[in-house]
Amino acid sequence: MLIDLGFKYDSSIFPIHHDRLWDSDAQRFPGILQRRRDSIVEFPLSTVRHLGLNWPIAGGAYLRFLPSWVIRSGIRRINQVEAQPAIVYLHPWELDPNQPS
Repeated sequence: MLIDLGFKYDSSIFPIHHDRLWDSDAQRFPGILQRRRDSIVEFPLSTVRHLGLNWPIAGGAYLRFLPSWVIRSGIRRINQVEAQPAIVYLHPWELDPNQPS
């Protein structure tokens, strides 16, 4: 649908197993998704592969709930061992100090 709407880039794929929205079979790293008429560059949200599953590591609630050493270790593994970029994301409301808790 995004390709049909003219988008050239997307970062909505989260390659984890979850009951809503996400796709555990999706590619874990940036790449081009080619369709018949056009393509889109995908930047999937970062995961670390462990025990046969993809585990979220670097964004949103995971930045708040996971210990910082887990996040650092995951990003280091993605960057150094897998030689890929880590995609770290924030929601705009996470930067707003006036948000209700």
